[in-house]
Amino acid sequence: MRGNTNMAVECGSTNMRSFRQSFAQQRLWFLRQLEPTSTQHNVVMQFSIEGTFHPAAMRKAFAAMIAGHSALRTCYRDGADGPQQWVESKTSSALQFIASSEACPQAQERQVRALVQAERTTVFDLEHGPVMRGLLFQRNPLHHELIISVHHISFDGRSGEIMLQDLAEGYTEAAARSQSQAQAQAAEAIAARPAAEMRKQWQYPDFAEAEPSLLPPDLVADQLAFWRGHLQDIPLQLQWPEGRRQQAAGTGEHRFTIDAALTASLTKFARTQRLSVFQTLRTLFSVWLHYLAEQELFLIGTDIHGRNLPAGSASADFRRGVVDMVGFFVNQLPLKCDLRGSPTLSMLFERSRRDRQQVKHYQHLPFDRLVSALAPERRSDSAPLFQVKLNYQPDRVTSRVFGEAVLTQFRIEQALGNLDLVLDIMHGPQGMHACIEYNRQLFSAQDIDVATALWLRLLKDLPYLLDLPLPEICSRLKQWDFERQHSRQQRHHASNRARLATTARRPMQVS
Repeated sequence: MRGNTNMAVECGSTNMRSFRQSFAQQRLWFLRQLEPTSTQHNVVMQFSIEGTFHPAAMRKAFAAMIAGHSALRTCYRDGADGPQQWVESKTSSALQFIASSEACPQAQERQVRALVQAERTTVFDLEHGPVMRGLLFQRNPLHHELIISVHHISFDGRSGEIMLQDLAEGYTEAAARSQSQAQAQAAEAIAARPAAEMRKQWQYPDFAEAEPSLLPPDLVADQLAFWRGHLQDIPLQLQWPEGRRQQAAGTGEHRFTIDAALTASLTKFARTQRLSVFQTLRTLFSVWLHYLAEQELFLIGTDIHGRNLPAGSASADFRRGVVDMVGFFVNQLPLKCDLRGSPTLSMLFERSRRDRQQVKHYQHLPFDRLVSALAPERRSDSAPLFQVKLNYQPDRVTSRVFGEAVLTQFRIEQALGNLDLVLDIMHGPQGMHACIEYNRQLFSAQDIDVATALWLRLLKDLPYLLDLPLPEICSRLKQWDFERQHSRQQRHHASNRARLATTARRPMQVS
């Protein structure tokens, strides 16, 4: 493996401005003070790009993209007025280029996985920066892997869409300009300009400074009163059956795909039931968890993008600006799962619909404020309020072309944290790509493999389960589990018999 490394510029020059941290950033900054070496909030994105490609043009596009968003040129420190974010006026990170020395695709893939793993486990220095790192790995001249890692304190899902769009546009422009050296030098000058000179009117620090006025005390009090009543008497721990805890440590990951046909069927079903796809998945997720944990009342969490500002709190221009900002807006929302009374699946869908209607106007309260107000019993190895999450995101990637090259696939990786299980689903044009991250102290790889098969069977048989009561659905899940194990045993026995039949037998010698 060979390459040239461009060292990052330290975030510490005198040409900086300070702003307050947003509520979301303060939460991650507080966690960083507790665990300075944690990589829990590293977000690693891998983009596979195939076709004629110019690494120098991508290097320019990467620099211009960072220059265009102040959140990517920020470092974080405590100040006299509380936690602060300090914005550097110039680009603080450069793209690293590595060309593979391996010709074998399998060896190249091992190199890529090693690079991704290194990014997942390398600590970001939030006090000095940079908060984003990038490298371009060349498998061959027509196949590149763009690996970008960023700390969550400066970035979220919508930011990824904006980043990819900027990279595609910047690359195409830089590649076109590369024919003229003078134009290339002009492109470098543009990449070095402060964000205020080249991007939209609003930047993330503007949102952070305005945030307290967006959440006045009367609004916070109203939201807190709702959540106290809504979550009253709901257990704040999902209790797994005794004996599930295992000796293994760390986290596991299992990826699978819901094909286009099943995705289309699920989408059509949701539409006929007057449900969103997320509401449908959420209800089935609660049934699935009930089967695994044997609990009838519990909470699950989900991430919401946090860019919908309270009504009347800001101008239309500022609202539009927030949509196109790179930054950390994500809020967490607890969702009630009430499966008491042997309801039918149809009744559970109705409960999900009703719960969604109740909470949709109360999503502005920062999650940390809710946790502080409810003051649940805290455990160092467990998240408060909920221990499992379901995240669903439609694929909104619109920029898949980089000049003559095309983005063929991408994946996002992030640590599980103190949760027991997270199901992430990305709804794309060719189906749904799903990833289950799980605590290996609670689940084995075989447990998750079985659970995935049951989840897919639930989705497949959904139209036939609508009028069945929950106990009957659980009985079917148990039966499907038994049938699957029996089928696996049958295949195992058949494989053993076939192997024995082809094994050469030594003749018995009689003395």
